[in-house]
Amino acid sequence: MHALRAAPAWGKAWFGEVTRAYAAVVFSGRSATGVGVAAATCLQPSRGLYALVAVLTAEFVARRLGFRADLRERGYYGFNALLTGLALAHDNPPRLDLVVLIMAASVAATALTAVLGELCSRLGLPVLALPYLLTATMLTHTTLGPHAVPPWLVGGAAPGLEGGMARGLEILASVGAAVFEPTWVGGVVVLASVLLWSRWLALALAAGATLGVAVAHCLGAGAPSTALAAGYNAALTAAALGVVFFVPDRRSLALSAFGAGLAAWLSVAWLAPLAPAALPVLAWPFVLVTLAATRALALRGAAQSPWPAILPQATPEANLGFVAMSRTRLGLPGPPQFLLPVGSTEPKGWARSAADTGAPAYRSGPPLPDSWVVTQGMRGEVTHRTPWEHALDFEVIDRDGFPFRGHGLAVEDYYCFGQPVLAAGAGIVAYVRDDLADNPPGAQDTTQPWGNVVVLAHGPGLYSVVAHLRRGSVRVRSGDVVVAGQALGSCGASGRSPRPHLHFQVQATPELGAPTLDFRLVSYCTRGREADRYHRQGVPREGIVVGPVAVDPLLSALAELYPGRTLELESTRGAACLRCELSLVGEHALVDDRRGERLYFLPTPAGVVFTTLEGSPRGLLGVLYQTLPFIPAVRSIGVRLRLVEELPASALLPGVLRIAYDVLRVFADPLSSRVRIELQSLGDEVAVSSEVTVSLGRWVVRRRRGQARIDHSGLSLLEQVGGPRWARLSRAELRSSVYAVPNQRYGGSAGTCVPAS
Repeated sequence: MHALRAAPAWGKAWFGEVTRAYAAVVFSGRSATGVGVAAATCLQPSRGLYALVAVLTAEFVARRLGFRADLRERGYYGFNALLTGLALAHDNPPRLDLVVLIMAASVAATALTAVLGELCSRLGLPVLALPYLLTATMLTHTTLGPHAVPPWLVGGAAPGLEGGMARGLEILASVGAAVFEPTWVGGVVVLASVLLWSRWLALALAAGATLGVAVAHCLGAGAPSTALAAGYNAALTAAALGVVFFVPDRRSLALSAFGAGLAAWLSVAWLAPLAPAALPVLAWPFVLVTLAATRALALRGAAQSPWPAILPQATPEANLGFVAMSRTRLGLPGPPQFLLPVGSTEPKGWARSAADTGAPAYRSGPPLPDSWVVTQGMRGEVTHRTPWEHALDFEVIDRDGFPFRGHGLAVEDYYCFGQPVLAAGAGIVAYVRDDLADNPPGAQDTTQPWGNVVVLAHGPGLYSVVAHLRRGSVRVRSGDVVVAGQALGSCGASGRSPRPHLHFQVQATPELGAPTLDFRLVSYCTRGREADRYHRQGVPREGIVVGPVAVDPLLSALAELYPGRTLELESTRGAACLRCELSLVGEHALVDDRRGERLYFLPTPAGVVFTTLEGSPRGLLGVLYQTLPFIPAVRSIGVRLRLVEELPASALLPGVLRIAYDVLRVFADPLSSRVRIELQSLGDEVAVSSEVTVSLGRWVVRRRRGQARIDHSGLSLLEQVGGPRWARLSRAELRSSVYAVPNQRYGGSAGTCVPAS
């Protein structure tokens, strides 16, 4: 019985590996694309049979030798063997000796893929078709003889492309030639298969082939076979550099056009001297140009466009969305990011009374916690001027807006004096001073303007400074290693500090007085009249009350999306299982296997950020993405917490509009999308309400409202109003259960993860 149940899973695994090997030839990771490419190779049945033998041999060898399962499942080993089999097959009818040769060549290509893949990965390069090229170049000519090389590969006749009437079909035939089917039918099948996975990839292949054929004709080498070689090399180069290894944008498209033109020129230039010896050009121009360009761009010093594609096996559209999300929501790439250098205040228990002021009492009780205020912001009018404009000053105020009790005649009267000062990031202590006296209010030490200070080194060319510390309060020494949030000392009034405050800045060198660098603060709250607002990253303005965030146990438990966790949801469409997955390159995703959709996310100390949706906005993951694009594991001192999230508009548009928008936003992004979220603590649960809008200027194109409930069991309600009818779920129709990894269980009133007994 167990064997009978395992057989379908075994067959499904083999089918997935084989079809993805076909899909990898055109940079796709989808089995449906692989089926289409396989159909193109089978337009000549014997050639298709040889290709299948090559792929099956490679998959068998990879399994038996114990090569990496994740690479095998992605068709990493099979696609080089597939191309080798196609190169050796030509149009020969099935023969035993040729089958044996192709199987042996497939074994060699698989081994070379493992070895060369390891070497290339150390340089940050893809292996591409290098194993196939080495194997095919050695065997095609030497083992089978010159007559075995297809004529169209060495400048001979190209089937179906003779005569002027067929000239316009050269572009399609060039795409088909990438899988050794140099006919317009083969090109149509390949492009249609690619279109099932990515519109940008299909467009890049077609545009590259067009450019390659045009270059061949411009160079006066317009023979159909020459145009084919230039066309398929240019098509593959344009796809690799423009949309596969780099995120599509104006610079990547310019790079792909230049690379495609260069590959086409090399194809024409090399074909002339190699053709008399019946040596094929194959895909050497594509591989050499792509590897050279990829390595050259990897040596750039600073992060800049074109951006390397981050998401493995994701579509170019998904990677484009990820970059757009990183810019708007994470501020990446951008200025360095730091935590607040201050924490929760320690109330001193003083009250402003009539005896202190000679007037009626303004307040009673201690100052409110977390009541730090930015008293001088970036580009402030007092001292934060060029070249020291990127700096922040902090003080503590009471609920009436006063920074001190009584008349503020002593530094001890100021609420911020003696409050903890924290490390804004992990690093090494580069410089410490702790012996200068604190100035009485109104006085300042202009000879030592920085006062008592701690300088932390966070990396090459990145230092942070906390200045005007209290004398004798510094707890670290030069050379100490500190972690983010570690106490460094206490707020004081030393140096050029006419009243107690904390000065924070970031600079490129450890010397005091060095010019400042722009920076951003992360994971902090600002105080509002009705609700606090959470900021994942930003710069608080002058006069804004800021504070650190506290952990909410209910939200923290839901945000623990570790690998192996499974969320089971029930809706009017039936049960859905969302699986948490972690790839070997570190990408986290929620996967809906039934619908073939995934939602990428980033786990952070402040919660989970859902980054990129691969699927329909009407699906379950789409509803989750729009209702809770960020699961904050934080809460404010107040009852309600608000946050605003910027989302890429593409993930929120229906299919037809998304297709047009994905092409348009590479050149200009006319749409903006925003999600406003409010969280309210209701004792044993947290209520979430959200509104997502997509706007064209001031015109709202799309609006959705949603709500969620989170309690000890997890997500108990998820509802979207104005969305698909099935997404309007009630508490009774949607349940969530968590299956932890084997050595953990969930328990306790907070729903936190505790060791299993």
